[in-house]
Amino acid sequence: GERHAVQRRADRVHAGRVRRGQRRGVRAVAVVGRRADGAAERRDDDGAVAVLYAIVLALKAYPPFLLTAVRMFIAGTLMYAALRWRGVPAPTRAQWPRIAVLAIFMTVLSNALVNKAEETVSSGLVAIGVAAMPLWAGLFSALRGHHPSRGEWLGLVVGFAGVVWLNLGSEVRLSWMGAAALLVAPIAWAFGSIWSRGQDLPE
Repeated sequence: GERHAVQRRADRVHAGRVRRGQRRGVRAVAVVGRRADGAAERRDDDGAVAVLYAIVLALKAYPPFLLTAVRMFIAGTLMYAALRWRGVPAPTRAQWPRIAVLAIFMTVLSNALVNKAEETVSSGLVAIGVAAMPLWAGLFSALRGHHPSRGEWLGLVVGFAGVVWLNLGSEVRLSWMGAAALLVAPIAWAFGSIWSRGQDLPE
């Protein structure tokens, strides 16, 4: 009888921890979901790290790709509804395939892989990896014939160096899979961003 009582208490403690983890995950998903991806370029470095930490909390309750799906569904549905309410026309049939391609690069290969990296890579290193995206965008832009000026390159390098400096002394945790995901994610976002220029996409 005593053994069963101890087991029941242990089960209740475990269930309580699971529920608390799920509640933290739901709150984190809500925080992350409200951050539309286009706003990422307008956040300061502290805000970006805060969002990455929110992702870490959400990953305790959701796997990385499901977290991305929930996050994008919330943000996309709210944005689509708001734009349609304001009278913005829906995407045309010809635009949907281009939207799908853009979603692969900027959602699956970018956001989802950042979430995957967060499982085994410390948030400081993830912030540094994500901060490399503008450098890749400058490179892809140059390959398409639109060369950034020296001042723009200087700004990109200084901005990246600032993120590195802000994260000096932070926790260092890394895995090969996480490093690979963290390498591909900013490249995919930068490529998708540059590729979208000149494409027939909704305004």
